[in-house]
Amino acid sequence: MRTAAAYLRFSSDNQVGGESIEYQLEEVSKYADANGLTLDESHIYVDEAKTGKNTHRDSFQRCLANAKGKPKPFDTLLIYNYSRLCRNQDEFALIQAQLRKLGVELISATQPNLGGLEGKLLTSVLTWMDEFHSVQIGAYAHAGQKQVAQRGYSAGGKAPYGYRLVYEDDPSGKLDHKGNPVRHGTYEIVEDAAAVVLRVFEMYAQGGTMKGIVVSLNAEGIPSPGGSTWSISAVRTILHNQAYAGDYVWNQTRRNKAARTVEKKSRDEWVTVTDAHPAIVSRDLFDVVKKRLEKRTPNASYVRRKYLLSGLLQCASCGGNFVVNKRGKNGDAYYCCTRHSNRGNGVCDNGRTYLEHAPRTRS
Repeated sequence: MRTAAAYLRFSSDNQVGGESIEYQLEEVSKYADANGLTLDESHIYVDEAKTGKNTHRDSFQRCLANAKGKPKPFDTLLIYNYSRLCRNQDEFALIQAQLRKLGVELISATQPNLGGLEGKLLTSVLTWMDEFHSVQIGAYAHAGQKQVAQRGYSAGGKAPYGYRLVYEDDPSGKLDHKGNPVRHGTYEIVEDAAAVVLRVFEMYAQGGTMKGIVVSLNAEGIPSPGGSTWSISAVRTILHNQAYAGDYVWNQTRRNKAARTVEKKSRDEWVTVTDAHPAIVSRDLFDVVKKRLEKRTPNASYVRRKYLLSGLLQCASCGGNFVVNKRGKNGDAYYCCTRHSNRGNGVCDNGRTYLEHAPRTRS
């Protein structure tokens, strides 16, 4: 008798009924019993609340790894339907080919499993429909988020430092499909953190530098937004965030999941709602800071150099990296602790520097 494994997946924490894990397992178990397959309970792989747009899923990757085992633990992989495995037609074809090479047959418990050219054609059509459905769902979700954002409510994500996310009933009295009030997220000020935000803006508006602000906050032991020490990037993020003037801005970036990067969108794609929530800084103060930030023009000709000991040295005091971050009047480069240099004595008191190369002597 052939041994089968099962892979089960659902996309949403709220998913119940037709495609819940329990229902999928019931259907693949029925298929196994009806077709003379032994379903090995030690090889039932489950991914809960995971997207089908890619295969970066822990249980699925473990399933593939185990399929390569010697001796082979199973020769059939049962799924409820093709969409549970993947909603990307190209990736589905690669996975199917990989399993076939390992001697594992992929079977859908609820769809026709035909052989030959007819089977390949039907599988291609079904997986294309799965991918198309996924794209449609994404488009509908984006449209819904846009409508929420246009009303000044949060369309997802965490509240910025200095705020907390709170929910309120839809002012029009709108109800969901269960008859409950539709609720929207908005920002409420967290007084202690908001005082730090205001201070950052005031210090910068009065001529302070980002590094000077970082050093001051760290010297006083004020926790950063992440609960650690302050960095220049944390201060820069606050100063550029329009939310602190009371505006809600949505759809500024897009994720390139293939490259695992975040890309900036053009401004005409942004949704901006002014006075959407209580402001931490005045409009005048935000504009003063904005003008000063705009005067900062990065050096486009700057090229980051790779030095001989780059990435190899660590600070004996704090464990941070030693990098070339200081230069003498004659252009000589010096290694120093990046945490001391960028965050101040409050984080690391090791201010020693080391010449990047030995002094040259003339013959």
